[in-house]
Amino acid sequence: MSVPSAMGPIRLTLELDRESDGRWIAEVPEIGGVIVYGASQEDAIAAAKGLALSVVGERLSRGEDPLTGLRSETTPSLIVGFKGIEFEAALAV
Repeated sequence: MSVPSAMGPIRLTLELDRESDGRWIAEVPEIGGVIVYGASQEDAIAAAKGLALSVVGERLSRGEDPLTGLRSETTPSLIVGFKGIEFEAALAV
């Protein structure tokens, strides 16, 4: 995970695992609470990305740090310099 700056996007990890019942679970560990289930790997990935984007957008709209949710003196510069989010997939073992 990298800190957002005017130089580039936020990079987040997307961890995937398969439950014993066949469902897929996807989590973005850098953003607490972003953990979802999906019937397929693709469904879980899409749902986790959607939830992460929603959380980051909501935090930015409130002037909070996009990853921690804490108010910060640097948050306005993060909003101005925000370039997006990139996800890196990682299969859990």
